[in-house]
Amino acid sequence: MVAENRKMIETSSAAKQFYPNDLEPYQSAYLHGGKAKEQWCIQQVSIDGEILQAMVDILNPFSSSTDPGGFHLSVFSSQEFCAELSLFWLFKKLELPCKAQEAWMRECRCSLRRPIRSRQNIRVDMKCKSFRVIGGMAYIHARFTVRDSGDGLFLLEQRGGFRC
Repeated sequence: MVAENRKMIETSSAAKQFYPNDLEPYQSAYLHGGKAKEQWCIQQVSIDGEILQAMVDILNPFSSSTDPGGFHLSVFSSQEFCAELSLFWLFKKLELPCKAQEAWMRECRCSLRRPIRSRQNIRVDMKCKSFRVIGGMAYIHARFTVRDSGDGLFLLEQRGGFRC
């Protein structure tokens, strides 16, 4: 049921209207519950100059009933741990002892080349394309390759930063 004070979409009288109960059969079980239970853990990080390498495991993975292959790494989880890794690289580069300010992902591009089906030992390779500190803000632009032991492959590019 739609709340009385909710603003409605203004449409023509011929437009067909849909409400939460109409949408439910079409919605993702992952986005509406599975994602909240799924967790990831960065198991190891190595930094050498502009290059960061990491191993990530998915804890309590969600398997979709609509995917015959079962588990696959979501674009959302990969964006999250890549953002965390780029910020970790930036914190270490700036020799900061911890995260003390909120960070913002300003831009993200992702390309799923082949599904990542592994739940463990997901390899992340990051290359810092640029970083700078301007007017008390630290910025990073990084490119990522995320792959598993099979042939799964995500390519990501992110820009973000925080006040330092």
